[in-house]
Amino acid sequence: MKAFTQRGTQYAKDIVSGKILSSKLTIASCQRQLDDLKRQRDPGFDYIFNPEITDKNGVKYRPAERICSFVQLLVHVKGEKAGQQFLIEDWQCFFLTVVFGWVHKDTFYRRFKELYAEIPRKNGKSPLGAAIGLYMLTMDMEPGAEVFSGAADRNQA
Repeated sequence: MKAFTQRGTQYAKDIVSGKILSSKLTIASCQRQLDDLKRQRDPGFDYIFNPEITDKNGVKYRPAERICSFVQLLVHVKGEKAGQQFLIEDWQCFFLTVVFGWVHKDTFYRRFKELYAEIPRKNGKSPLGAAIGLYMLTMDMEPGAEVFSGAADRNQA
């Protein structure tokens, strides 16, 4: 199976080429990713994609691969997929690898600190959001990490 970063990059190429139909904003996001992958070689560009990082415990990892691997360890707890492993779709692979894979080349702090996503109904928003929250709470090496969820009403949040 392809590495998660390869799947995410292929998804971006398929969007930009028109193989997968999408909105102008999604096309622009995918084009930015492809352009930035080339720009990371430029000394004036401050970010690198998915480098090998050593955490405080001496464990080496690549951030984009790590988030995706973590998510696929989880299982669905509700609905028709309850008990089944969480399998990442290509669009989710792109989404996760871009958000978590880009880091500052000197500090290794994430490039993207905030995220806004519009995902249609029945496309796994809640499980994906929960998976990201669990990852950031347990795997992000942030002392005293806090995760917040917002929604239109308390039950949905």
